[in-house]
This record gives sequence, structure tokens and C-alpha cells, in this order.
Amino acid sequence: MHDAEQRMRDFERWHRRPTPRSETSAGADFDALRRTMRDAAKRFAGIAEAWEASAPIELRDQCVLTGFAAGVLTVVVPSASVTYALDRALREGLETTLREATGGKLVRVRSRVGAGPG
Repeated sequence: MHDAEQRMRDFERWHRRPTPRSETSAGADFDALRRTMRDAAKRFAGIAEAWEASAPIELRDQCVLTGFAAGVLTVVVPSASVTYALDRALREGLETTLREATGGKLVRVRSRVGAGPG
């Protein structure tokens, strides 16, 4: 009888259901999300300001900065012709300006054709 009781306790211990998430864990998740968003905003702020100050107006109106991770700035452009104009601007000094604005963290600018602003 003792052996059966022990096996039953072992079974219950091994097959224990996870405890339900409480409101405090949701609060912790929210705090972690807030920290992540704040850190991303800090990383992106300098480059976004430099883009607004340095990019030609026709590019600012047509391009959307969508991400900055691992040193790569992702810019969404509406067409291949805007990709060409962006490439020319980057080669003429825009990339250097953006690199200086990020303290050298910018490695490259990646463009992809997609939906533009609006």
C-alpha cells in the first residue's frame, strides 16, 4: 500500500499543471515591454532626428524608417526610382551623417520597396 501511495505522489509531482498566470505576472510583462520600447526609442531617436535634418525633402516625404537593429537601418521606399535616389543621397554623404548621428553604430542602410507613407 505504501508503494502505491508513493507512486501516486510521484505521479502528481511529475504531472503537475503549471500554475495559472496571475495579474502580477501580467504587470511584469507590461514593465518588460515598456523597457523594451523605451530602449528602442532611445536607439532610434538619434537616427530619426538626423534623417529629418539631413535627408533631402523628396526622400523624407517618400521613405519610411522602419527599423534599426544590429547596425542596419531599414528604409521602406515606394518604388525602384526612389531606391535609386536614396542610394545616390547615401553615397553623397547622407550615410556618413547618419553614421555620425548614431555614434558609429550604423553599419549600413538597407532599402526595400514597399508601401510608402500615407
